[in-house]
Amino acid sequence: MLLSDSLDEEIFGQNITLSEYGFPVCIQAVYCNYGRPAIILNKNILITYARNAIKAHELGHHYTCPGDLCGASPPVRKKCEVLAGRWALLRIMPLEKLVSAYRAGVRALDELSDYLEISFETIASGLVTYQQIYGGKFRLGAYTITFDPFNIYPSSH
Repeated sequence: MLLSDSLDEEIFGQNITLSEYGFPVCIQAVYCNYGRPAIILNKNILITYARNAIKAHELGHHYTCPGDLCGASPPVRKKCEVLAGRWALLRIMPLEKLVSAYRAGVRALDELSDYLEISFETIASGLVTYQQIYGGKFRLGAYTITFDPFNIYPSSH
C-alpha cells in the first residue's frame, strides 16, 4: 500500500475530515478540532512526497496535542510542534524502515526518498531529529545507523 493511501486510511479511520484550502505559501496545513477533528491541506502543495510528510505531521498533532494552539503561548506551541514532528517521524521514517531499505539494496538518498515516499528534505530533517535523540549513531539489531553522515552498515560484534 502506498504511504499516501495508508495515511488517508488512518486519517479517515480516526474520523478526521481531510480537505484543502488555498492558504498562503507559508502555511502548509492546519489541524483543528472543534467538535470533529479536521486536517486542512494547502491545495497548492502538489508533490505527493511533501503531502505525505505534511499529513503525517498533522496526524501527529491529532495524537499528541489535540487542543487548540491558536491561543497557546509560544513555548507551548513549539513543544506541540516538536511532539507532532517526532510522532510523524516515527510514523513515516522509523529506524526499522531505514534498515529495511538498506536490506533491500537502497544506498542513495534519492532511492531512500522513493522507498519511503517522502521528500529528501523530510529525510534530512528526520536525520537531524534522530541525531538529537540518539547522538551520532544508533545500533538496531545487527545494524548500526549513523546520522551525520547518514549510513547504515552491519554491526561488528
